[in-house]
Amino acid sequence: MSEPPRANDPKAALQLLQLVMDNIPQHIFWKDREGRYLGCNGNFARIAGKKGPEELIGLTDFDMPWTREEAEYFVSVDRRVMQSRTPEYHIIEPQKQADGKQAWLETNKVPLLDENGNVMGILGTFEDITERRATAEALHHQNRLESLGQLAGGIAHDFNNLLAGIFGASELLQRRLADGPEQKLLAEILRTAKRASDLTSKLLAFSRKGAFSRTAFDFHETIEDVLSLVRRGISASIEVESDLSASHSVVEGDISELELAVLNLCLNARDAMPEGGKLRLSTRNVWSPSDRLGQPGNEERLLLEVADTGSGISPDILGRIFDPFFTTKPPGAGTGLGLSAVYGAVKAHGGSVWVESTTQSGSTFIVELPVSYATAQKRTSFDKPAGGFSGGRVLVIDDEASVRLILTGHLEELGFEVVTAGDGHEGLTLFERDPAGFELVVLDAVMPRLSGKECLAGLRMIRDDVRVILCSGFLREQAVQDLSPNRPLEFLKKPFSRAALERALSNVLQTQ
Repeated sequence: MSEPPRANDPKAALQLLQLVMDNIPQHIFWKDREGRYLGCNGNFARIAGKKGPEELIGLTDFDMPWTREEAEYFVSVDRRVMQSRTPEYHIIEPQKQADGKQAWLETNKVPLLDENGNVMGILGTFEDITERRATAEALHHQNRLESLGQLAGGIAHDFNNLLAGIFGASELLQRRLADGPEQKLLAEILRTAKRASDLTSKLLAFSRKGAFSRTAFDFHETIEDVLSLVRRGISASIEVESDLSASHSVVEGDISELELAVLNLCLNARDAMPEGGKLRLSTRNVWSPSDRLGQPGNEERLLLEVADTGSGISPDILGRIFDPFFTTKPPGAGTGLGLSAVYGAVKAHGGSVWVESTTQSGSTFIVELPVSYATAQKRTSFDKPAGGFSGGRVLVIDDEASVRLILTGHLEELGFEVVTAGDGHEGLTLFERDPAGFELVVLDAVMPRLSGKECLAGLRMIRDDVRVILCSGFLREQAVQDLSPNRPLEFLKKPFSRAALERALSNVLQTQ
């Protein structure tokens, strides 16, 4: 064991001082008034690409691996600190290091004064905050997307109520008007409303938080279904290949939503290759998450990579591609909702999605989903043909007048007598007057004053076996069923067609 240096041994004392500085996690350096390095610790020498501190003595920032712009900036800050004789702390600055890493630093600089108070140089210390900064930016971006999701969901809910009125009125007019030019105009209204409905569905996909129907299914089968569709509809100049080699490919969630997410990623890749290229989908299993947000994990995940050889994504827009309504396509060529819908669907299934891209070198979108060890279920169709109706009184409770009008029109044509209420309080009052006189209740899930959930509870307190169709342009079917775990509800998604309403009526009258 070596002896500590003696107090009167200057060389040994300097060696100890250097040893102390080399073991400090920060990077330390000091320069003279002309910006020449007088010394540093081992950490600083390493990122400068030197074997030891002695190799830096006499060099300037312009002799270092950082860019000329960075060197000029470092020198300007040094000069400012020395001229003002005032320390500067927590300076955030970039630095290209000897190993090629582009780092971010948090730097402190203080003027070096001699025994007479004259400035003889500058002393600096810094920490590499690259990973901390990346984590903070990722969390900030995630929080921003969550806020946008809440806004998008609220807009979609209100918009779906408006679309329900447009759909319903157009369908009623189609049924009541004779053949003629009006039919073509109404058909165009319905086609346009359907396009608007598709947009709101994408907004809801971006905003929803786990409100999906849950089924265990083989994600490889879903990918194969999408690839079959893509191969038929994509340009022959684009080569499509797959390598679905993940050993565990069962996930749990909404098949249609994840299928749409994969399709959107494929279409996005197609648009990035107008002159042709290669689209490749591959899967593998990983243990995740990969600590991108600083959170360790220990669950097995299914990782899907959708890679293209297209134009790539420039760094200045890479952080915005999942934002709703953000698009680089020309007007009329895209809504900016495809990737945001992918983000919402994947996040709602407990997964993550991100992109790796270099301009002119293609892009790879990576989706991580939790693996399920349940038995995969085969797809089945839940649609039942509408049957005949024997009539009866129906109570419609909805705060949108247009929706009440449309429901009244359809239900009366189907032989029902309709009573309407503009909110939950009014609906409960009407129902309490004659609870046995109503065949069923059509109830909006999201209303002011009294929510659909509260109104449903009130209806069942009055009459426990009341038949209910719950409507919403915001909630999903699974979320609706969660409102009534002991007695499943029939769900009608806004905006709805006449056929969808008839199916819901048929189901509720036959099963409840």
